[in-house]
Amino acid sequence: MKGIIEKLGITPGPWKGLHGGGIDKRCNKHIVSTNPLYGQICILYKTINDTANSLLIASAPEMLEALIRRVQTDYIYVQCGEIDFRDIESDVNIIEKATGKSWEEIKELLNEKVD
Repeated sequence: MKGIIEKLGITPGPWKGLHGGGIDKRCNKHIVSTNPLYGQICILYKTINDTANSLLIASAPEMLEALIRRVQTDYIYVQCGEIDFRDIESDVNIIEKATGKSWEEIKELLNEKVD
């Protein structure tokens, strides 16, 4: 059964950043990668913040999934009237920005059933 990230059409983790993805010293670039099936996620050419950037990118699938799970839980409280949607609106906006989909589309894709 597909997990949250796969259902949204995103390459599933784990992704590996600078410490595990690799450094191509010939071209002075850092590679964020995943398993051999999916390969490279992105290539970062040498910058001041390349270490931090590659690690942040590598953690994206896990952070997105954790945020979606939190919003799904909080959304139950919104439906019950225990909290206002405005309390989770910024989290929903982040999820929509990361996926390019509306929260309604995401809920439909996930069908409220996740691994």
